[in-house]
Amino acid sequence: MKLAILQDKFATLEQKFNDLLEKETANGDCARGKETDAPVNAQSDMKETGPVSRASILINKYDPATGERKDEQPSETTPDVTKVQGASHAFILRKYVGTGGEENSGELEIVDRDLWKLLKKLLSHYPYHTFQGNPVAIISPYEAFIFNWNELERVAKESRIDGKDDQARLDLGLLLDTLSSGSGDPKLDKYLKVRDSSKEQKIVTFESLWTLFPPGTLVYGKVFLGQDQVFIVQDNTRPWPRNTSEPSPWTLECWTYDWDGKIFKRRALVLEIENFESSKPITSLPFYPLEYYPKLEELKKRLVDRGKKYKRLCTAKQGSRMFDYKGSVILAKKGFSGISGDNNEDDGMTMSSYDYDLGNWEKIPQNANSELHKAASKTTYVDGRVMVDFESYFNFGPKSATLGDRTVQPDSRECQCLDCQRNTVWDSVYRNRFDKDAHQKEWEEEQFMLCPPRVLAYILSDKQWAQLTVTGLTDISKEGNNDSWDRVKLADGDKTKEMILNLVKGHGTSNSTDDDSELVVDDIVEKKGKGLVILLYGEVPILSCCKASVDGEIGLPGVGKTSTAETVASAARKPLFPISVADVGTEAKKVEANLSRLFALATSWQAILLILMLCDAETKPTSFWKAAGKALPAVPKEMRWFLFTITVFLRFLDYYQGIGMSRNPFGILMLTTNQIAHFDVAVQSRIHVAIKYGRLSPKQIMDIFMGFLNPLIEKDRVHNINEIKEWIEDDVYEVGLDGRQIRNILTSALGLARAARKTKLEKKDLKTIMDNLRAYRRDTVVQFEKYRNSQEPP
Repeated sequence: MKLAILQDKFATLEQKFNDLLEKETANGDCARGKETDAPVNAQSDMKETGPVSRASILINKYDPATGERKDEQPSETTPDVTKVQGASHAFILRKYVGTGGEENSGELEIVDRDLWKLLKKLLSHYPYHTFQGNPVAIISPYEAFIFNWNELERVAKESRIDGKDDQARLDLGLLLDTLSSGSGDPKLDKYLKVRDSSKEQKIVTFESLWTLFPPGTLVYGKVFLGQDQVFIVQDNTRPWPRNTSEPSPWTLECWTYDWDGKIFKRRALVLEIENFESSKPITSLPFYPLEYYPKLEELKKRLVDRGKKYKRLCTAKQGSRMFDYKGSVILAKKGFSGISGDNNEDDGMTMSSYDYDLGNWEKIPQNANSELHKAASKTTYVDGRVMVDFESYFNFGPKSATLGDRTVQPDSRECQCLDCQRNTVWDSVYRNRFDKDAHQKEWEEEQFMLCPPRVLAYILSDKQWAQLTVTGLTDISKEGNNDSWDRVKLADGDKTKEMILNLVKGHGTSNSTDDDSELVVDDIVEKKGKGLVILLYGEVPILSCCKASVDGEIGLPGVGKTSTAETVASAARKPLFPISVADVGTEAKKVEANLSRLFALATSWQAILLILMLCDAETKPTSFWKAAGKALPAVPKEMRWFLFTITVFLRFLDYYQGIGMSRNPFGILMLTTNQIAHFDVAVQSRIHVAIKYGRLSPKQIMDIFMGFLNPLIEKDRVHNINEIKEWIEDDVYEVGLDGRQIRNILTSALGLARAARKTKLEKKDLKTIMDNLRAYRRDTVVQFEKYRNSQEPP
């Protein structure tokens, strides 16, 4: 908007300037020759007529008679104007008198070429081409002059040894004095009267906010979870606040230095300062120039250190992008963009097929005019594993980057003309060099300072895209987290656990210190068959709460299948990527495309894919249906989805296990189910390792109980642990609890202890919960028997 106005003014002034040149040429060069050939005499003339003689001040008013605006000489009572011939003017100040509710304003025309040359030299860094070509009209509030007032005053008072531009310097001083006496803009006049005192007191009014923020200024503020941040000023959207019935904020266009998944570059965003009355201390503003920060050097050090960490996090290699996080986050999006749902919606995006050579997806918006994603306002606390991955955030999460509640624009409105690109002063002020290749590796201190305090990431446990603080991220210990892995208890002790862990750790890795490069085999078809499929299964239960089954041993839930997958991923320092029907839909024609997309993401993260199949309550053993004289039922819908999903994943594992990582193929799929009887033969042939989970043995039950109790024992929060152990052996073993039920009993018993104001857990608390569970299980068995009898043939 501002650029369009300036362009119109430029065209108008250019015409006026051409007319002026024609008149000057017609009158000859006599007057100008006197000025240039005898600068001493010119100065003498200035003293005789007074310095104001080089200034022409005109009043521009609306003439009701003609319906046009006309220039008039100021009244005779105006003390600061001397009427002189136009040829001797250095500049013309035209004061516009507003009509019909318009505000008064002013306009400067620089007539003297030497003065214009001096201004171009001093103000060439100011944007919008104002001081790059021939003289143009400069409209109030004369931002370039106000932003550089002190420097202009200093130059006006100096004189060169050779005296070449002494006249221009005198004219510059006159111009500043003239504006101070009356600029034509009432708001600017008000500001100039209190400028020096306001600067001395470090205070500012809402109207004069713009005077604090010249283009290129470093600005301090907090836009993301109270974190310190520095921005570069590009420009204000308008200097004076809008005159509206309702107070509106004043806006400032700035840059931050952000990562887009490929390069670091200045990214544009808008800052806002809400309206306020009277004057305020500058440091009380939400955003203010960095130079006013009280402990500036300490702040700079913190920002540089954080910026170095930000750069390291953003440029982490594939396979090294998982971190521990503890702190507040701003949630952005749940699920994945570009995934087609059953209702034919795909979050406003379409997708091309995956480019395995380039290793990326191309997103094509279906509606080019759709509103950019805005950051969710919900803030929550997270303590867990996250994947820091900007490129995946844009491909699979929100469509645009955000910083707190502000959208970060990918490109700024910088002028790309040759004049601007060759302007080294302008380039330095705006830090254009930071975007260039030469500054991607070797960074200046300011680059680190300008980095944002947030990264874009995926929260693994919540399956949520979010903005995270840089300071809340820590590297995962090289040893991994073995505490939870140690608490997983399988029937054969650690033998099977050790095999699973070694398989996961060793798949797709190569130890450079050992010559193990020959310990591989290739399929007949190149790059096929290098995935790893681990099945964790139990038998189909009749009812999970029953003690026995007519078909023998029962594969109950809660015996450690999912826990094994979760804890082995943690111990191996690999992300776990669980998927469900909600992630990929149920329609066959869409499942494959969706799984392909999710598989590509999981492979780029070197994650363990986990597909869980929960028991279907209607699934009964074959012997039951034969006894009832009924035909075998069709495969349940959830099971059909599960089998189709597995088939698709196994095919991807066969061929695409090395997407984007041809030197380090990686693809691990873990399946958990109790219904292997429905598995197709082709599925069975692709499983590398299958682990069976039966009912928990007495030893497993005791070990699981103690896994929960030991941390309490260490804090002396358990009363008589031996008595509790005896109770487990005498009363609990025969019930046949699973691991999930054991956890629920303990957490409920601790709730009873807290409610009774106890400091220690007692056997009585555990027994109360256990008795309740026993009664519930007994009633459930009775009702199930009634249901089964009602289904038997007469």
